[in-house]
Amino acid sequence: MPPNKYLIQRIKKMDSRFLDNGKKEVTMTYLVEAMKTRDGQLKKPDQHYGHFSLRDGCVRRVISKEFEIGFGSIPDRAELGP
Repeated sequence: MPPNKYLIQRIKKMDSRFLDNGKKEVTMTYLVEAMKTRDGQLKKPDQHYGHFSLRDGCVRRVISKEFEIGFGSIPDRAELGP
């Protein structure tokens, strides 16, 4: 069986901000990435940096992230040249 051509990753981020007026704001975002592999291995490390300040009138902030990672192929999609 040939090595998988892509590492596919989905990140779900839930950002809960608790404001000084007692209200709560929740934002949910998704990031989906497909990274081409070389002989089944990543070409370089996958890095995600973040700065998470309290910001405007926020007294507490809770951030949770869920990662789903797997190998696969994407037929007729994201084809790269030689």
